[in-house]
Amino acid sequence: MPTPSSPPYRFTHHELGDNATVHLFPTDKSKTNRLSIYWIGDLGDDVTARALLPSVMARGTKSHPSLKSVTRHLEHLYGSGFSADVTKVGERHLMAFRFDFVGDRYLPDGESVLGEVIHFAREALHDPFLENGSFPEATVSQEKVALERHIEGLINEKAEYASRRCVDIACADEAFHRYEYGTVEDLSNVTGDQLLSLWKEEHRRAPVHVYFSGSFDEGSVLDTLAPLVERSGDSRPVTPLPQLRSVDKPKLVVEKMDINQAHLIHAYRTGVRFGADSSPALSIASGILGSFPHSKLFQNVREKHGLAYAIWSSLDRSHGMMFVTAGVPADKWEKARDVIQEQVADLRAGKITDNELQATKLSFDSHLRMMEDSPGPLAGNDLNWRLSGAEYDHDRYRAAIDAVTREDVVAAAQCIELDTVYALVPTS
Repeated sequence: MPTPSSPPYRFTHHELGDNATVHLFPTDKSKTNRLSIYWIGDLGDDVTARALLPSVMARGTKSHPSLKSVTRHLEHLYGSGFSADVTKVGERHLMAFRFDFVGDRYLPDGESVLGEVIHFAREALHDPFLENGSFPEATVSQEKVALERHIEGLINEKAEYASRRCVDIACADEAFHRYEYGTVEDLSNVTGDQLLSLWKEEHRRAPVHVYFSGSFDEGSVLDTLAPLVERSGDSRPVTPLPQLRSVDKPKLVVEKMDINQAHLIHAYRTGVRFGADSSPALSIASGILGSFPHSKLFQNVREKHGLAYAIWSSLDRSHGMMFVTAGVPADKWEKARDVIQEQVADLRAGKITDNELQATKLSFDSHLRMMEDSPGPLAGNDLNWRLSGAEYDHDRYRAAIDAVTREDVVAAAQCIELDTVYALVPTS
């Protein structure tokens, strides 16, 4: 059994209102404090406008009405950092605002930036710069151009593009298929007035999670952070989690593009979310299959048969799915498909060596221990679990990973059902 972490690597959770939670993780391992604020929404028809809003908000506040002014202010706060973006967790769409700044105890002559950073963060979220009662037209236009380039740039990252297309096909009638940055077609119709209405809705009613890690006084910091979750309206309820689906009939889709190597994606349904009893065993099953250099996919598909330039498996436990991603020779993608599916069949049949099981458990524990030096990933883990209706306990999860047996892995592997095979192949 792994030695428990000391001190325990978990956040403390504090409800500061209806659907407003602050999560604290005091640590002296880093001189930098990390403040992350998440507004929780759904992957709905307004996903493109939601993707645009954070970058528009980041361009200025009431007190610092331009990007230049914002940059100068952050430099004044000992080089503090500020970023705004979106991400998705299952069928949730999150607006994320992050602030990195030096812990007060590391500043000279008893100086403090904590209060000023929180004041700036509150203003960035709740009092962005408006011109004649709306977001400046020039800012909206510039950020639309930047977002359009980002969306269109996906086509240049062929592995990511292939993964996105596989999700589009496998989850075509589920909200999960939506790209977190939206579409170019919808972007052309987004207006400043629409963004203003969306901002008013989000800062007044969005469920909010605030994660704060670093060097601070846990006894007094809640009062300091409270303005970040203030609302002028009632919080909207969190949408219930959708029912995870099973497979009706596996699909095969082949598309062509002017490329040199093929990209082969397998999408599997697992029916297992974060926090499920079988989640640790499924993690080990995916690890044995394809997460590490000793895994079946790497050793057999790539090394033994020479059918892949790169190959790995990954879980998306926010939506109960597993993916196998491979870059393969253009004329051998069908053979690669067959060998990949053989490895999954072997896993389900319990053809697992002692070395595969133990090496995978050790690799996972090493990864989890490395997270202890990075509060950011710990916060991400905690939020992913929380949005899936569970609570993350780092030490307990390490112990659960260590306790997984071969029988547990085989049982978990039975839930892996092939949904879609997507191949992106050269035109000629």
